[in-house]
Amino acid sequence: MPGSTPALTKRDAIRAAVRHLDADVIKAWPVWRRVNRVANEGAELVELLPVR
Repeated sequence: MPGSTPALTKRDAIRAAVRHLDADVIKAWPVWRRVNRVANEGAELVELLPVR
């Protein structure tokens, strides 16, 4: 895995370092399509969109 920490290349070490999050703890909401483009900037990119 390029760019990863050498100590975390073994599956057991990765599993021990990553914590499971319950679905009721995680929040998801729609974002602008512009968010995925590096060239785009602006405060509107972090504003919540209405859920459709």
